[in-house]
Amino acid sequence: MDAEPVHQNWFEVKYEEVFDNRPNLWYYGEGNWFELKTLENANIYEVHLDRSSYKKIKTVSNNKDFIYKIYDSQKLVKTYQLTANSYKLLDFPKKGDNWDRYGSRDKGGDNWIDEAAAAGFFGFLHTLKKNGINEKVYYNDISANDKRNIGHKTHKTGHDIDIRYPGADNSVGQKLWSISKDYYKTEEKFVKVLEDILSISIDWGFMKKYNYAYKKDIKHTSGKAISVHQDHYHIGFKR
Repeated sequence: MDAEPVHQNWFEVKYEEVFDNRPNLWYYGEGNWFELKTLENANIYEVHLDRSSYKKIKTVSNNKDFIYKIYDSQKLVKTYQLTANSYKLLDFPKKGDNWDRYGSRDKGGDNWIDEAAAAGFFGFLHTLKKNGINEKVYYNDISANDKRNIGHKTHKTGHDIDIRYPGADNSVGQKLWSISKDYYKTEEKFVKVLEDILSISIDWGFMKKYNYAYKKDIKHTSGKAISVHQDHYHIGFKR
């Protein structure tokens, strides 16, 4: 196999040099590379970063398997395979290249998401990385596995997501607005980054009227000051 290791590590290779531009469909084990067999009999979404758009290209009735193919300029850059539960919610990945979780977990998990919202959230996360926003995204509640109330007015249908402000880490305890302000040195710089992030959420189907932040007049939100959002912002997908 004609390929060069990355940092002398064969577990990290440049996909385009090895695998016919089919990234993430291979894994390494027992001293060799193996091709992953993705499900063909599944619901399939295509997410196009260069167009800020997604489309469900295949629907399989009564099938709980979902494949999300992430493209940039027609090149496949990532593939995700999720499974829906009996409430038609999908278990969104807890970690990714530029995201992770924060906060405590509810019984049965609290990262359950609507299928279309998953496409939008994947697009949002990948676009942040593509646009050079390097701060990791730490998300908390989406919805419970059974759509029960987990302490929010929303977060029951897989359309709403809580995210820590950029510049905050995912260590234990509240990370208030002031922490991010200090991270960016000035509130003006912090708000500019936050508004850029929220603008990307709008491109991916999250809606201004369902987006909330701590202070009023933040662009791409409802514009209201909401005290419960002093340690996180909220993005809400169209419904």
